[in-house]
Amino acid sequence: MRAFLRAGIVLAGLIYQTAATAGAFLIAPVRIPLSAHERTAVLTVRNDSAEASVMQLETVSWSQTEGEDRYAPTREILATPPIFTVPPGGSQIVRVGLLRPPDSRRELAYRIFLQEVPTETRKEGEVRVALRFGIPVFVAPAGQAPKPLLAWRAVATELELGLLRIEAINRGDVHVQIAGFSLSSADGAIVARQNEMKYLLPGQGHHWMVKPNQALPSGVKLKIVARTDAGEIQTEVLPER
Repeated sequence: MRAFLRAGIVLAGLIYQTAATAGAFLIAPVRIPLSAHERTAVLTVRNDSAEASVMQLETVSWSQTEGEDRYAPTREILATPPIFTVPPGGSQIVRVGLLRPPDSRRELAYRIFLQEVPTETRKEGEVRVALRFGIPVFVAPAGQAPKPLLAWRAVATELELGLLRIEAINRGDVHVQIAGFSLSSADGAIVARQNEMKYLLPGQGHHWMVKPNQALPSGVKLKIVARTDAGEIQTEVLPER
């Protein structure tokens, strides 16, 4: 099934519906994989509103520092046309191409940002919202396709508040998208959930502060079940104090 992304809707690759006076867009696909064998791809931008919209593209390299996203202009990928008008009820094809060889070991990451160019207000008192959203682009390593490798850690912190710091580090050579995770005790009861979505690029980590719904005895292991784009990942951790 072909995945679609509604404009004005995007948050870390999930789809959320919002009311946006700037119009309604459909974009497919929501994520672009490239490789040495598949160096080009196509994006389709469809305008379901009653007004024409002007869109501008920006291609950036994507890295992370201490889990925070960093973007920089790049010429390593190309998205064309760089600016276009989508008529009401119409669509536009955007062609994406890789202009450099894939890395021999580690996945490369980019984003294509689509920005709606603001137009003049047509009615008195009307506020028009310019939409901006990003499409992840991942370039597979040239060698054998590696898999993400997540390392987890739990640290009891701010004990008076009963908080746990859950850390995940991607020790693999490709990204992993964590859609959320649950913590369960030895008897299988779920003691906490976290539903924040987060991309972890190779070598990067992130942490979440969670509050278990019950006191956790010292020395008891917790089971983590994480939902990711690579499938469900399960592991056990012993909270450190």
